[in-house]
Amino acid sequence: MTDHATLLTPATNYAVVQLPNRQSPGVVFQGDSLFALISDLTTVSSLMDGKEIGEARSELKFIIENLSDILSDYENTFSKLNISLPYFKSDQD
Repeated sequence: MTDHATLLTPATNYAVVQLPNRQSPGVVFQGDSLFALISDLTTVSSLMDGKEIGEARSELKFIIENLSDILSDYENTFSKLNISLPYFKSDQD
């Protein structure tokens, strides 16, 4: 295989990467970061099953904040590279 991905941000727990034959860059997560995200979501699910809605809401808010930070970095990368986002953002976003 001779295709190569292009790293567009520093490599941390995730990175914005341009894959070959793809129009828009994507986000690549480290395996342990993906595992942690799934673990956190599993915890939210368990809390909801146990009717611990307040704690589930708090955990879910934490996950959303972390993913929102990643999305912000993703969007800032697009802006710096002067390329259009692959989705439409409404004024509410």
